[in-house]
Amino acid sequence: LLDDHLEENKGDSKNTINSSFIFVFYFSILLSICTFFFDYRFFLITLFGPTILVTFISPPLQFNKGIYRGCSALYLLLLIIVTFFWIK
Repeated sequence: LLDDHLEENKGDSKNTINSSFIFVFYFSILLSICTFFFDYRFFLITLFGPTILVTFISPPLQFNKGIYRGCSALYLLLLIIVTFFWIK
């Protein structure tokens, strides 16, 4: 009975959503607040950049991972471009 229950839980763990990006987002918030005091122009990239990278590697969606990764890459590229032009 216990072995059957463990086997069912193993199957369920494959379908769960990876929530590591939540911890990275909290760290990004803390880092962006610290960065805001030194140079406010890096605020956006430090706030959203790490979270986008984590979700790019391990998307939260179980279907259409390619589309999600493509949108994440475009958003990260847009953030980098905006930060680059904001610095100049």
